Amino acid sequence: MNQNILNRGGGTTDLNVSSQGRTYLQAKVGAQLDKYFKANGMQFYAFAKLTYSQQKGLKNS
Repeated sequence: MNQNILNRGGGTTDLNVSSQGRTYLQAKVGAQLDKYFKANGMQFYAFAKLTYSQQKGLKNS
C-alpha cells in the first residue's frame, strides 16, 4: 500500500494506529444532599449533587 496513504490514517483495510500515553494528576471534590419524602402514598427520593474535577497533565517521556 502507498506510504502516503498510511501516514494519513490508512486505507480501507490496513489502518495504522499509534498509541498515545497520557499521565495526569487528578483531584475531585463533591457534595450531595438528599432526602426521602412521601406524598400521596408514594415515596420519593430527591438529591442535588455538586462536583468539581481538575486534571493536570504531566510531562510524558
